[in-house]
Order: sequence, then structure tokens, then C-alpha cells
Amino acid sequence: MTPETPEAATRPPPSVGEFYRGSVRAAERAMLDAAAQLEGLDEEIAVLRTKLRTLSKSNESETVQLMMRGMDMLAKLVSVRFRLSKKAEHEIADSLANLLRGLSVQLYPRVDDDA
Repeated sequence: MTPETPEAATRPPPSVGEFYRGSVRAAERAMLDAAAQLEGLDEEIAVLRTKLRTLSKSNESETVQLMMRGMDMLAKLVSVRFRLSKKAEHEIADSLANLLRGLSVQLYPRVDDDA
């Protein structure tokens, strides 16, 4: 392992696209950039379900193992999909705070002292 240079120690960590950029072919770089912009797992779940359906129509014995691995992966993706990210937690908390502020204004309007 080579020692880190001072420049490397102060450099910010690479983004997902930058981290993998060297490992993909030039033709795949645009897809990598697009994939880095995606949030959530809905498309991955849909692709996996489609592939599992295709596998289920096959009569080859090797497909059973592939299907078992695919179903295990699908179960994990679906369970992760329904957990809230920290960003989603903050967005929900902000929305609830705004809702409560709006309700308090409606239920307890300010009375002007001049009236």
C-alpha cells in the first residue's frame, strides 16, 4: 500500500459517478451518469421481477438456483425500498411541522391589540 500524498488527504471523496468512471467502457459512461441521478429502487425491482418471470418459463435445471438467488435479492430490495432514508425522514418531519404551523394559525389566530 502506498502512502497518501497530502493532496489526496485533502481531496473530497469521489461521487458515485467519479468512483466507477474508470471501470466502465466509454459507451456505458452516459448510463452511469444517468444512474447516478436516480433515487430509489423501483426500476431495479421491476427489472428483477421481469427477469424472474422470464426465468420461470425456462425448463433448464440451472434456472432454479438463479431464481432462488433472484427471489432472495428481490425480497431484500423490496424490504429496503420501504425503509425511509434520512432524507425522506427529514422531508416528512418538515412537512409535518409545516402542517402543524398551518393548523395552529387556523385554530388560534392572532388577535391584534389595536382592535
